Amino acid sequence: MTMPMRISFLLAREDNARLYDELAQFPKGQRRVNRLRTLAYDGLLTQQGAAVPVVAGTDRLPTTACIPGVSAERTEAALELFSDPIAE
Repeated sequence: MTMPMRISFLLAREDNARLYDELAQFPKGQRRVNRLRTLAYDGLLTQQGAAVPVVAGTDRLPTTACIPGVSAERTEAALELFSDPIAE
């Protein structure tokens, strides 16, 4: 069995307003951690192409979510989480 990974970070609204607002909806603790875990997993799927296929025969993205229950807003928020870091 692999050892669990412990991650601690600070997130200011100025860093990523959309992610901050999404996580601020939940009281600190397990619910917030679970929401971040879900967003991170959705972002990973999207980044790897599993959640964003192109329409067959074109280079266009589909107009509907390809994973049931994953909205375009969630996908976009997850992609922001995995975007390039803000330059200091």
